[in-house]
Amino acid sequence: GDGSSFGPHHGQVIEFGDGLLQPDRTPNPHFYEVQKVYAPIQFGGFDAAAGTVTLTNRNDFVDTTGYDFSWQVHEDGVRVAGGTLDVPTVAARGSTTLPIGWGTYQPRSGAEAFLTVVARAKADTVPGLAAGHVIGWEQFALSTTPVPLAAPAAGQVEVAQDRRAIRLAAGGVELVIDRATG
Repeated sequence: GDGSSFGPHHGQVIEFGDGLLQPDRTPNPHFYEVQKVYAPIQFGGFDAAAGTVTLTNRNDFVDTTGYDFSWQVHEDGVRVAGGTLDVPTVAARGSTTLPIGWGTYQPRSGAEAFLTVVARAKADTVPGLAAGHVIGWEQFALSTTPVPLAAPAAGQVEVAQDRRAIRLAAGGVELVIDRATG
């Protein structure tokens, strides 16, 4: 197992130590991407007008009775609505369309709004996982137009150069770019 059967080690660096976790079990960033892609419960087919989302059970042998489902809406980063999803038993490799059931909720005009749906393990149903462990999730944009950003303050950018660096200054902030290191 040192990977040498797959070709030479450029610079004599051992290549098998760059996996999902660091030696101290700190997750590398791509750990979360793999967790999302491999999730056995996935959501899609969001229809904002109908207030529905499609749940897909990607398990080969397990139905959805071991999971709790919920939804929440955030506007400008603040939770404004949420609740549980009433999910019928979905067989392995099955799908169903779920009503979100958000009642009278309507996105606030001008707000950046997102719907997040989540599947979590129930207590003592998924071996090795604590109750509440996230099994799958998805987020859907409710806002149809991007939220406009405030225009930056008008002003002049001052540029100064010497043989070591380039300096850009504006509004009390300075950026220095070293010519040798970037």
